[in-house]
Amino acid sequence: MKHTPAKIIPRERALQSAICAALKLMLPPDARCFAIPGGDRQVTLTPGYVPGTPDLIVIWGGRAIWLEVKREGEYLSDKQRDIHAAIQECNCPVSVVRSLNDAVDFLGAVGVPLAGKTGLPKTVSKER
Repeated sequence: MKHTPAKIIPRERALQSAICAALKLMLPPDARCFAIPGGDRQVTLTPGYVPGTPDLIVIWGGRAIWLEVKREGEYLSDKQRDIHAAIQECNCPVSVVRSLNDAVDFLGAVGVPLAGKTGLPKTVSKER
């Protein structure tokens, strides 16, 4: 009988770090990518932190573009849905991404020019 290795799903923080590092190489020189601490169900005690805030922000062209990093099989909490709604009310784009390709596709869809291709397999988020 042939052994099939288990699928490895990276921790949310590792996925977030990989996406942020890659985007810093792919974004235009006048763009910035920032991470917001608090993933992997961490309790963030920093004054001013709002639970449910997306994991990454890309600043480009006078806009803030928000990305919520989720692992396969994980979905938005009620607090995250509330924050996403508030962000959208401010006419800022926000999306759930599950891979670097998801992030690249989302940023491209909102008009951010990116250099290079990821070469990674594509995953599709159901929470856009």
